[in-house]
Amino acid sequence: MAGTQVTVVTQVERDSYFAKIFGEETLTASAEASSGCYSPRGKGVIPLAWNCRAPTVGMGDPFPEEYGCQVQTLNWQELQPLVEGSISHLEIEDFDGNTDDYYMGGPGDTSVINASGIPPEQIYIIIDSDKICLEDDPLIGTIQCDLDGDGKKDLQFGGDRGWLYLTAGTSDIKKWITDYGAHPDFTLEAHKWLSGKSGMEVDVINAMVTEGYPGEVVMIPVYNVICENDPTEDPSCVDAAHASPPWPVFSGVDDFSQIRNSGPYYHIITFEPFYITCVNKKGNCPGYEYAQTLPTGDELDKFTPVIEGFFLSDVGVSPDASYGCDLNLGNCIISLSK
Repeated sequence: MAGTQVTVVTQVERDSYFAKIFGEETLTASAEASSGCYSPRGKGVIPLAWNCRAPTVGMGDPFPEEYGCQVQTLNWQELQPLVEGSISHLEIEDFDGNTDDYYMGGPGDTSVINASGIPPEQIYIIIDSDKICLEDDPLIGTIQCDLDGDGKKDLQFGGDRGWLYLTAGTSDIKKWITDYGAHPDFTLEAHKWLSGKSGMEVDVINAMVTEGYPGEVVMIPVYNVICENDPTEDPSCVDAAHASPPWPVFSGVDDFSQIRNSGPYYHIITFEPFYITCVNKKGNCPGYEYAQTLPTGDELDKFTPVIEGFFLSDVGVSPDASYGCDLNLGNCIISLSK
């Protein structure tokens, strides 16, 4: 056994038949097999906090069901051949049953767009302030997300984003991007509290571009509650994080071991796979540029940092033998390597 890998060697001796004419009375057969615990191939987890919103009546089916997050996904088994270039176009159906052909394009040819340069409605645009759809609240809503007037969102905006210190010992969030794979041995799991920083970090955005994150599948931590006070000292924070409804009943114990001595504090409930289509510090991504052409789109800051892409379903895990399970998101696998 070496590290996370186990190797088994076996030998079997059998009486020979034809080999006896060469003086060999027995023949020996040997076999060697290795298996280990490996992380999924890709860029791993990114230190970005995504807000899980509780279900709203009339807003369609939530995903994932156990948390009620309003997230639309694309099927990675269908999308991956387009991303990797084995097919030239892909017909994608939106939430209302409409279909269109989509291609790879945009900056770096990592975006999924139609002939008009518009991404499918499952696109999620991550920006540094909360953009509320008019459909959510006509009094404070700023963006028209229902493009065809059928009462359902066609453009997915979120908000209240922040960057996470994934361990208490993290001092520079950018290191999680530039030093991928060189992180300490720890486990990220549901119902863990992490400290964070509000708003976008331009140096992290720049690092994601330099390190080639557009076009990659990553894991995004998903939180349901932010607390300004230390949750170990303010029981109301924990109560809000586990209020049922809207959240599932949780009878376990929260993990506070990785919080720092400063907030805000994020309650992580799951990790979700996300295909990054575009990262740009000045808003030059197809989804965000398209949003600016919509009614009330002129209220968007044209030069804000943007990360956009798609949450994924049916993600197949390819093992990466160069990394063990030091970063365990619950998706490490046991796989034969030899």
